Amino acid sequence: MRKKFQFIFAMAVLTATGILIFQLYWVYSVYMVSQENLNKSLTAALDKSIISYELQQNVLPTSLKNKVPTLSVFMDTTVEKSVPDSLKSMLKNAKTIFTVQYKSLAINSNDLPLVKLMLARLIAQQLDSPINLNGLLENYKKELIKESLPLPYHLVLRRSQKIVGKGRIGVVINFLKTPAVIEAEFGNLGLLSLKRNVVPAIVSFILICLSAGCMFYMGHMIRTQIRLDDIKNDFINNVTHELRTPISILNTSNEALLHFGAAEDPQKIYRYLQINTTVLQKLSENVGRILDITQYEEGYKLAKMELVKIKDLIENNLRLFEVWPDTKIIFINNLNSTEVVTDSYMVSTIISNLVDNAIKYSRSNPVVEVILSGSTSSWQLIVKDNGIGMDAAILPFIYDKFFRIQDGDLHEVKGYGLGLNYVKQLVLNLQGTIKVESELRKGTTFIINFPQ
Repeated sequence: MRKKFQFIFAMAVLTATGILIFQLYWVYSVYMVSQENLNKSLTAALDKSIISYELQQNVLPTSLKNKVPTLSVFMDTTVEKSVPDSLKSMLKNAKTIFTVQYKSLAINSNDLPLVKLMLARLIAQQLDSPINLNGLLENYKKELIKESLPLPYHLVLRRSQKIVGKGRIGVVINFLKTPAVIEAEFGNLGLLSLKRNVVPAIVSFILICLSAGCMFYMGHMIRTQIRLDDIKNDFINNVTHELRTPISILNTSNEALLHFGAAEDPQKIYRYLQINTTVLQKLSENVGRILDITQYEEGYKLAKMELVKIKDLIENNLRLFEVWPDTKIIFINNLNSTEVVTDSYMVSTIISNLVDNAIKYSRSNPVVEVILSGSTSSWQLIVKDNGIGMDAAILPFIYDKFFRIQDGDLHEVKGYGLGLNYVKQLVLNLQGTIKVESELRKGTTFIINFPQ
């Protein structure tokens, strides 16, 4: 069983680790895609601003502004042999007169932006007009606002350069006689990408935390299962041992009565029957305690609240332990009232179990203090001993059903590991709280508070 749990735990760790790695890779991929898209948006905005700048700086044919845009294209020239007298008088110094033929082409409205850009670049190339970055700045600012990217920046013109550097925002100007690159320099674009993807990043972080939490919880549950498996095996061993002894006693007395003539002696019959009655009564008590725990847990058995003389109740219970050798029991009553509202059977059971444990788990000369105190709203029961104590690491588990400490002298103490579980269940049924303070080799203190 332990190997099975270890295999499940190993697979759980492997799966959770894979999920964590995938989530981290996904976050990184989203960040890189966002960075790439941001660079593309900034580059596209710069390209648009350059286009609008070119259209602003060059005078285009007015025919392109007509309702039906047209473009006049040069076709041919011919020499005029016969010129009207009116023209001759105007062109006295002309040696040759030519007639130029043009053809007007209608421009499709869908193609008009491309035609305008082509003409603007041809004019700029012919004029070799320098690019004015100050004029371009305003255009780029408007384009960034359209893209919801109002970022601080400045433009740089790199002459005689034909390519844009890797990871930089720039556009190649190749329609001039001398090629150049216009680059836009920004601040920390990585931080901007992170801000734009803060929601996916937070979701991923939450998923990573949930995955890590699930892995931790799964590991805790598997370790708990392993511990419960050990407790189960220990409980089976304890029950086997506890049942073997009374069965042997009953079997021996029965054999004596059947085969060794004890049935002929009335005194022997009486003595054997007394022994059998004691053994059977102890077995019945153990079975009854297990059944009581189940009934209390499932709510079938409720507390019978009544006025109880608590001082007398505790003193009567403590007298039962006076037969223990070298045991000193001290009872201190600091409670103002003589009666409390509680269940006398439950309180008796709680005191009996705690005092019994305090005595059994002491090496020598046990000293047990039972302190009773309270106020108008609550009362408190404290059971303190000078026993072997418990390590802080196991204190959260001492109330678990069938739990027993696996080392030290506790192996010498008989039991099923039900006592403290039973005590806590009774305290909860009385609407109380129980707390334990313990230190190795210095003793243990149980503090129980009940409502008045």
